[in-house]
Amino acid sequence: MSGRCYEQELLPYKAFDGIVDALCRHLLTLSPDHVERILPNEAPILARVFPVLARLPQLSMASPQSGHDPGELRHIAFVALREILARCAADHPVILFIDDLQWSDSDSLLLLSELVRPPAGKYLICASVRGDPNEPVAEKGTLRLLRDVRAALRIASMNRLSQREALALVHEFVGP
Repeated sequence: MSGRCYEQELLPYKAFDGIVDALCRHLLTLSPDHVERILPNEAPILARVFPVLARLPQLSMASPQSGHDPGELRHIAFVALREILARCAADHPVILFIDDLQWSDSDSLLLLSELVRPPAGKYLICASVRGDPNEPVAEKGTLRLLRDVRAALRIASMNRLSQREALALVHEFVGP
């Protein structure tokens, strides 16, 4: 599943927009019983953050819980996405790729920090950041939030890779 950030785009959770779209498409291919096993109880709250998930029959008519403050709702939604990805990864390998993370928004980086928080799920998150990875993150705007997740990151500096080189790199991290 992949997403991409664009410098001029003003979309909340823009680093995960394409990823959640792909996740929704994947879930729509599964049997209803399988989707029921994958979706946590908090999935209706996640559908408020990512409305595309309301395309799932299990969430189209669900009414999300209320009575929570916005920060608590966001945290519940983040945990729900983490749980869905972990459950999907139990069935088959899951790789999330975010291109041009340097143009991400702060909400996306907060979500990223939840997804890599120990114990992280058995999914691989790859992201590209243009520029010098050793440049202080405070000078990169919203990337200052990466300080919270740096311990979970492996940073590799590289030039453009061919398709063969990119696949070899993925196999190095996740195996054949």
